[in-house]
Amino acid sequence: MTGISIRSANIDDAQMIADFHVKVWRHTYQDLAPAEAYAVLNEQYRGEQWKGGFKSEAQQGANEWKLRLSKRLRAYVRRPRMVNEMHG
Repeated sequence: MTGISIRSANIDDAQMIADFHVKVWRHTYQDLAPAEAYAVLNEQYRGEQWKGGFKSEAQQGANEWKLRLSKRLRAYVRRPRMVNEMHG
């Protein structure tokens, strides 16, 4: 038996997640959803949606990092310097 490895998903996993998402949806709702709902299910489209989600999540993380850095820099600039800090 092989070990199980758990990690966070990333953009490279988007298409596999989309394929699984569509398969699960089809199986789960096969008796509940109208046939038209199945006609619009598209793994490629879902893959692009998942990729977009990962991209926006990465951008959000970058924006949060920039905000934290900006706050730290402002705090440093506002802090009065001691004489020994100014001259090394």
